[in-house]
Amino acid sequence: MDTPSASTAATTRSSRCRCRTPVAPVVLVVNSGVRHSLASGEYAARRAACEAASVALGVGSLRDVESLDSVEWSRLDDEQARCVRHVVSENSRVLRAAEALRADRLDDLGALMLESHTSLRDDYRVSCVELDTIVEIATATPGVFGARMTGGGFGGCAVVLATPAAAARLQTTLPEAYTSAHGRACELWPVAAAAGATGARL
Repeated sequence: MDTPSASTAATTRSSRCRCRTPVAPVVLVVNSGVRHSLASGEYAARRAACEAASVALGVGSLRDVESLDSVEWSRLDDEQARCVRHVVSENSRVLRAAEALRADRLDDLGALMLESHTSLRDDYRVSCVELDTIVEIATATPGVFGARMTGGGFGGCAVVLATPAAAARLQTTLPEAYTSAHGRACELWPVAAAAGATGARL
C-alpha cells in the first residue's frame, strides 16, 4: 500500500485503494458420455430453418440481423422465430462476453454462459437432459461463474468456468451427482488455452 499511496497522494484529497486479488479461473470440460445420436437430422432441420428465416426477413444471413427489436416476427413461423431469437441473441452475447473478458468481469461472463445455455436449450433446442444436469449441478456450486453446453449439442460436452477451489470440488461432486441422476459416468478435464495447430514435416 505504501507505493501507490506515496505516488498518488495530494494535499487536497484522500485516496481509495481497491485491494482485490484477481481470480485466475479454471475452465473444465465435462463429457456427458452421450453420443450425438440425433445430430444429422436435427442439425439439418435447424440449418434449414435459419436459411428460411433469412429469406423471409430479406437478409443474406441471420448474422445481418442487428437486434431482436428489428425483427418482423409476423414473417416467421414458430420454428424460424425460435432460431432467429437464438442466433441474434447469441451474437449479442458473444460481443458482451468479449467485453466482460477484457474487463475481467467473470461474474458477468458466467451469467452470459448460462443465458447461452438456456437459449440453446429452449429456443435452438440442441441440448439434452444430461447436459442440462451438468449445467445445473455446476451452477449450484459456490465459486462457479457459469456453465453451458458446447459443440453441436444432443450430447457431447459442457464447459464450466470456476474458481480453482470450486473446480477442485466439482471433480468429486459433479460425477457423483451426475451418475446418481443418469446411471452413467461423466468425465471432467481441466483445460487451458494453447497455441493452434501447425503443420509438421514428416
